[in-house]
Amino acid sequence: MISSRVAADALLFGQMALFGWCMGMAYDGLRIFRNTLPHSRRWVDREDLVFWICAGLLFFDWLVRHVRGELRISEILAALAGAAVYQYTISPFLVKSVSLLLRILTKLMKKLFFPACLCIKWLKNHLKRGRISMYGHLKRFGKRKKDRGERKNNGESRV
Repeated sequence: MISSRVAADALLFGQMALFGWCMGMAYDGLRIFRNTLPHSRRWVDREDLVFWICAGLLFFDWLVRHVRGELRISEILAALAGAAVYQYTISPFLVKSVSLLLRILTKLMKKLFFPACLCIKWLKNHLKRGRISMYGHLKRFGKRKKDRGERKNNGESRV
C-alpha cells in the first residue's frame, strides 16, 4: 500500500518535471522567434505575459485533470526542476543553433527574392506617381469645367 503511494508520487514528480521541461522548450521557441525576427520591448513584454498566462493555465488544468486539483509544493518544485534542468543543459545550444539556422535562411530568402522586391517597389512607386499625376490632371480638369460654365463680365451681372 505504501509502496504504491510512493510509486504514484514518484510518477507524478516525473510527469511534472516533464511538464517543466516542455514549458522550457516552449519558451525557447519564443526566444528563437525573437532572435530571428527582432521586435520592440513592448511586444516582448506582451509575448511574455501571454506565455506565462498560458503556462499557468495549462499547469492548473493538468492538476485538475490528473490529481483532482490538489496542489502540493513538490509538484511546483518538480516543474521548476524540469525547466531548470532543461535551461542549463540543452537550451543554450538549441537556441543558438536554431536561431543561427533561421537567420541564415531568412538572409538567403531575402537574397533570392530581392529582385522581385525591387520590381514590386518599382511598380508601387510608378503607380503612386501615376496616381498623383492623374489626381493633378483631374484637379485641373475640374477647374476648367467650373470655369467654362461661368462668364466673366468684369463684375457686371447680366440681367
